[in-house]
Amino acid sequence: MLTALVHKARFDKASKRNDETHVLFTARLHKELRYYLTSRIVDDFDKSCSLRISDKLKSCLSTGALNYVLSSEGNGCFEPDEIAKLAGMYVNCHMGSTNGPVKPDRTDVRG
Repeated sequence: MLTALVHKARFDKASKRNDETHVLFTARLHKELRYYLTSRIVDDFDKSCSLRISDKLKSCLSTGALNYVLSSEGNGCFEPDEIAKLAGMYVNCHMGSTNGPVKPDRTDVRG
């Protein structure tokens, strides 16, 4: 059984094959998208929109923020608002509020 991420990657990376008609390619795209939506338990338009926005948000996150979001959601998929909240928390914790990245204290005690 393939994971939701594998189904998404197969859909996103799909391209028309030389030996494939446009009609067959379209049918394959429909099949890949249906597999992906089914794996994410999407059964209506609003859920589909939320999933696509969530995917787009994740594609725009820094590696650290993305890893934080992915580790928090596990095998599920958060709604866009939750992803934005988690990404904001990650950035605030790792970048400081207004002074840029948090720097380690350089006052070493050497003996």
